[in-house]
Amino acid sequence: MVVNGRIRAVYCFTMILAASRKKSICFSLSSDSDAIYEAIQELYDDLGGVTLELLIDNPKSLVIENNPKNEDEVRYNPQALILAAHLGTELNACNCYWPRTKGKIEKPYQYIEEQFIKGNTFSSMEELNKRGKGFIKEWNSLVHSTTKRIPDEFFENEEIKALLPLPQSRFRIKSLEKRIISNDSFVHINSNKYSVPVKYATKQILFRIVYGFKIELYTNESQYIMSLEVKDGRDGTYKDPSHYEAIEVKASKSIPQIKRDFTSTFKNGEAYLRAATDIFQQPSYHARKILELLDLYEPEVLDKIIGYAIDNEKLDIKSIKLLIKNDFFKIMDSNGETSKIADITDVEGITRSCDYYEGNQEVTSL
Repeated sequence: MVVNGRIRAVYCFTMILAASRKKSICFSLSSDSDAIYEAIQELYDDLGGVTLELLIDNPKSLVIENNPKNEDEVRYNPQALILAAHLGTELNACNCYWPRTKGKIEKPYQYIEEQFIKGNTFSSMEELNKRGKGFIKEWNSLVHSTTKRIPDEFFENEEIKALLPLPQSRFRIKSLEKRIISNDSFVHINSNKYSVPVKYATKQILFRIVYGFKIELYTNESQYIMSLEVKDGRDGTYKDPSHYEAIEVKASKSIPQIKRDFTSTFKNGEAYLRAATDIFQQPSYHARKILELLDLYEPEVLDKIIGYAIDNEKLDIKSIKLLIKNDFFKIMDSNGETSKIADITDVEGITRSCDYYEGNQEVTSL
C-alpha cells in the first residue's frame, strides 16, 4: 500500500461476530506476537464486548502445535492463554488445511481490498486506521447477503446480550520502557526526537511501540498520556507547536498586530494608543507589555486600569505595574462601590500556571 508517499507492506487484522456478522478492523506494520495480541484486544474494543469463544488461525504466537494427523490436543502459546484468561474467552484453533472453518473471516478480505484498498493512498498509518474503521462502520450498516439482516441492528438487538464485558486494562507481553523528557520537552526514541506537552518536561515517562508505527506514552503510574506516530529516517526532530502553548508568549511582536489586538481587547484601547502616541516614541512597546498582563488579569480588569491610567496620565507600563503592585488602586462598580484589584480578579488566574514544572526536583539558585 502507499502510505506517506512510499509503498509499505501493511498487515490487516479483522474480527467478525459469527451471528450478526458485525466486523472490526485495524492495520499494522508488524505481525509479531505484540501486534497480534494488541489487535485482538483493539478489535474486541471496537465490537463492544468479548465473546465466550475466539476462533483463531494457527500462527505461532497463538498456536504452537495443531497436528491433524494425531489425536494430541492443541498446544497453545502460553502467552496466548494468558491473554485469553485476561479477556475471559477461550481459544479454539481452526482445523489445519480445512478452509471452510475460516470462511466467515477470510471472505471479507476480498471486499476490503477491492472496495477500500485499491486506488487509495494514505498520508499516515493513523489515517489508514481511521478511514479503515470508518469503512467497516459503513459496511456494518448494510444488509448482509447471507443473514439478510443489518449487522449493526442484529448486534444491538440480540447479540450484544451474549457478550462479556471488556476488561479494564490491556494485556501486554513486554514491560513499558522508560524515558526522561528533556528540558525543552522532547522524548528521544529510536534516534528520533518527538515533542510532548511541556508539563512533562524533565519528568520520567513510560512508552511502548504498538503495531510498528504507534508510540504510546504513559505516566509512571501507567496512565495513558498520548500517542505519536513513528517517523521514517533517523536523527529527526518533530515538534508540535500545540505542546508549547502553556508557555508561549501570547502577545504579538508585530506592531500592527499589537495595535489590532489592543484595540479589539480593550474598550479603552484606542484612547490609550492616541494618548500614548503623544508621550512615547514606541507606544506599541507599552501596549504589548499591557497585553502580556492578560496572563494574570481578566481583560475587564485591565480595561478599567487603562481607563484610570489615561485619566491620570500614568500610561507607561512601569506606572501601571506599580499601581497593581501597591494595591491601592480601586475600581468603582455600577453601584458606586469600590474594590481592590486583587478582590475582583479571578483568583485561579491571578498567577500564571506553573504546573508544567511539577516533579522537577532540581532547584537552581541565581
